[in-house]
Amino acid sequence: MPELIKYNDVIKHNIGLRLQNRLTKEQAKFVARCNSVHRDISLNF
Repeated sequence: MPELIKYNDVIKHNIGLRLQNRLTKEQAKFVARCNSVHRDISLNF
């Protein structure tokens, strides 16, 4: 039982994100800002 309580505490703030169809505008801006780093991948080809 303690393991289940610990697991529930870890996922309780993100389980809803997996169930929603689309990101909110605020979430989309946050994700875009986090992933907007330029990467030169030309050397990989």
